Amino acid sequence: MIKEQEKDICDADGNTAHYTVTQFGARRGLGLKTRLIKLIAPTAVAAIGANQPGKSLMDMDINSEAVGKAIQVLLNNLDANAIVTLIMDLLASTRRDGVEVTSKQGAIFDDVYAGNYAELYQALFFVIQANFGNLFMGKDGKGIGSLGQIMSKLTRTEASTKEH
Repeated sequence: MIKEQEKDICDADGNTAHYTVTQFGARRGLGLKTRLIKLIAPTAVAAIGANQPGKSLMDMDINSEAVGKAIQVLLNNLDANAIVTLIMDLLASTRRDGVEVTSKQGAIFDDVYAGNYAELYQALFFVIQANFGNLFMGKDGKGIGSLGQIMSKLTRTEASTKEH
């Protein structure tokens, strides 16, 4: 059954916008999930590395060399037009303060997210949670394959790399 989820998201200036996400139908969701996995999987594998026998995905170490390799893999896999299309497709069932984000009539995407990429990324993460939460995050954001935990680990590693 298709459900709606709601969440308030703050931008960098502290302004709050109310988001409503309607889940994708099964066929559309499967197609988008496949596109996301094709983008995320090679990057995650490069960042974490496969040479850590006996460790679960969440226990594997991430070092600065691995982060650099992951960024290189991600950049090699990126096609600007494909990424923009994927983002627009992911946000297709999303409303911000009651207005469709990507509809052809009155689309607010360009105006709202110009210079406001932090809110855009939060909205995308919310869409992914609402539609694919159990796949990427595990139940309650826990467990193997937790995108949130992996991204948190990568962010901490990247920050510590920049400090050295």
